[in-house]
Amino acid sequence: MIHGRSSYLKYGCRCNVCSTDAREYKAEYKKRMNPEATFRLDCQPLLEQLGRDGMLDRVPRGTKLAWIKNGMTVYKADSWCIKFGYHPALVFGQDFYAECFDDEEEVMV
Repeated sequence: MIHGRSSYLKYGCRCNVCSTDAREYKAEYKKRMNPEATFRLDCQPLLEQLGRDGMLDRVPRGTKLAWIKNGMTVYKADSWCIKFGYHPALVFGQDFYAECFDDEEEVMV
C-alpha cells in the first residue's frame, strides 16, 4: 500500500503520513474554494449569551479555546447559534452581516 491521501480515503489508514497528507489537502482545498473567507467574528457575545442562559458547559472546552484564539467564521457562528436556539443576528448584532454587503451599501436593521 502506498501511503498518502488516497490510502487515507480508500483504506482508512490513519498513519502520520496519510493523516498529514489528507489534512494538508483539505486546507489547500478550502483556500482554493473560498480564498476570501478570512473574516472572523469575535466569540465573546455568544459566550456571554450562553453564560447568561446557563448553557456554557454544553460547548466543549477545546472549542471555546479555539473560538477565543481564532474567532468564529460566520457559518460556524450561525450553526452554533441555531443549535442553542438563538438567531445569530441577535447574538452578534450588525457584525454578523459585516461581510455580506459592499462598502457603499447601507445595512437596514
